[in-house]
Amino acid sequence: MSSPTESALRELPSSRPSQHLGVDSQLQRNISYLGKHQFAPASPEQQQRGAPDLTKITLNKLLGRSRTKPRPPATLKQLETQLNEFFRVNQLNIAVSETTSIRKILAIVCIANGKELEACCHLIASHANCLRQQIFLRHLKSKLRADIIKQPMVLNLDPNHLDVDNRCSITSSKTVMSTVKKLPSEWYVVQVTAVHEPLKDSRHRIQNEEYSYLLKPTHGLHLVVIPTGENAIDPICITVPKPDGDSSYDLRTEIEKLLNNNKSDLTAVYCNKDLYWKMRKKQNDQMSIAIQELECSWLKEWKILFQADYIDNLDLVQDIHSMIDKLIADDNTSRKTISQRTRWLLKKIATSAWYLKSFEIERAVKYVLPTQKKLAKNIILSIIAKNKVIEPLKDAKRKVLLLILDECLDHISFESMQLLKHQPVTRFPSLHILYALFEQHKSSIKNGYKIVHHSDNIGTFIVNPSLDLMHMETRIRSFLNHWLPKWEGLYGIKPDIEFFKKALMQHEILMYNGHGSGVQFMKGEDIERMRVIASVLLFGCSSLKLLPVGGRQAPYGVSYQYLMACSPCILGMLWEVTDGDIDRMTAEFMSKWIPSKVKKPWSDVDKVSWNRGLIEYTNKDKKLTRTIIENEQDMLLAVAISKDVCKQFMTSAAIVMRGLPIKLVD
Repeated sequence: MSSPTESALRELPSSRPSQHLGVDSQLQRNISYLGKHQFAPASPEQQQRGAPDLTKITLNKLLGRSRTKPRPPATLKQLETQLNEFFRVNQLNIAVSETTSIRKILAIVCIANGKELEACCHLIASHANCLRQQIFLRHLKSKLRADIIKQPMVLNLDPNHLDVDNRCSITSSKTVMSTVKKLPSEWYVVQVTAVHEPLKDSRHRIQNEEYSYLLKPTHGLHLVVIPTGENAIDPICITVPKPDGDSSYDLRTEIEKLLNNNKSDLTAVYCNKDLYWKMRKKQNDQMSIAIQELECSWLKEWKILFQADYIDNLDLVQDIHSMIDKLIADDNTSRKTISQRTRWLLKKIATSAWYLKSFEIERAVKYVLPTQKKLAKNIILSIIAKNKVIEPLKDAKRKVLLLILDECLDHISFESMQLLKHQPVTRFPSLHILYALFEQHKSSIKNGYKIVHHSDNIGTFIVNPSLDLMHMETRIRSFLNHWLPKWEGLYGIKPDIEFFKKALMQHEILMYNGHGSGVQFMKGEDIERMRVIASVLLFGCSSLKLLPVGGRQAPYGVSYQYLMACSPCILGMLWEVTDGDIDRMTAEFMSKWIPSKVKKPWSDVDKVSWNRGLIEYTNKDKKLTRTIIENEQDMLLAVAISKDVCKQFMTSAAIVMRGLPIKLVD
């Protein structure tokens, strides 16, 4: 039986298939229309005021019901059929931008049809299409070399886990649950996808001298929570609209302006130090305001979806969950109609209430329960009344957050949100890459962490290979000699390819302190051909930045090449940073994460003396009585805590991780 929406629409007249990519002309017109409009569902308040739902308006126009431009109407089912036919006819090597766009369109159609699981699967398939094809092609090249010239084949990410043939063998609506149930239950996965945008706007421009951003305005977002583990429920999708248009301030444009000017601001010549520090303060304020706007104006109450499930204070969490269950059970009119999805969202709102204002709690609950007004009121009042009881959860430990970001959002520091302060967070370009990397390392993953066993010479380093960062070399040399004296590496020497390969393939940790990401010494193409064992720490400017490559291709970076080579984890910077600030964070992080045989913690070292290359303790204890030093085994958590020593917010916000959670054990 057709839905009321479909029954109200007349049938689409048949049309001859187009020769362009196997898509008929009606579908091309539909896609063209979607390319001109941004849309998001109406909020509960707008619905109560009778405001139109932008998703319905967009779909009505897409299906031929526009009053301003008559067009033969179609049903949602027929539109979905045409879009799926596109992928059936073009199973491999179709244009990346078209693939991403049509997946996002299909997601909107599925949401309108009430097919949330299918919508989530299409959004998952919209991520990292270019990267997944590149991994597939790299695999083919390696196989050809093995077959033709008998070169040993390097086994990296398995293309069978990447769905490059558009059949979505591991992430379709029929298979995605079996895939995510194989992932550790200790993970909490959230995918952030930009809503569909015109293909003409998806082109990535390259400037003559600088890689710059396009100053795109803020848009809507699809937030997809992907539960993992044996007891995982279906993925949940919430679409948030772009911020209200009343203000002239656009946070994405402001962030991109700031980042476009960052390098020139830092390298400019200033008449005096006061002008320089005023510039740094202005940068910090601009980025801080933008991150606040990200939480308050863009994500609004749905920022709580970024809060991973608790692993501490579980008794309190269970009490809150029981309260929600009891309120639902006591409501005779609703208890039989409340879905598992609705319960999950209500419990997430309740356990995250310590971070929400009362009106945000009300707005979120009414969104989840749009028609059950009595139940919604009871739940809102109960959550607000328990707010003080819930507050201890603010400092409770949480699961690891694995953040899957749309490539056009990768330059935004979601990790800097106050909600994620001191929380373990890592990034992935897509669920496919996450799953493929997990499969490569699963034998060494325990309780959600890849286990790395510590030894005195576990790592190596490359410091100041360009010989123009002498102050940085002085600081890092004195730290390594003091904290990790058994480590061997290079100071002030350009590494040859053999040293670089040995560092990546024979050590568990490679620390690089120099300009950029080190690709000036070893090409990314060479990294792709390797099987990298090391977790790579790139403390150079823009070392994890995704660079535009031109045309409609997605941005690309060396961190992707390390992931292709199966490196378990990569740390780096999203933009340019200054050496003094990042050196402080480097020493703090390394001393917090990696054990040492020294007698005093790094916090006792006088940092003024260290800046000159001297190790002196603030507490002049001549006997140097050994103090018990507690290290943080969780690499992600050690990074999050170590950001506190950065004096500049721009520095701490630039630091991100990609890859698997790592735990260093004795």
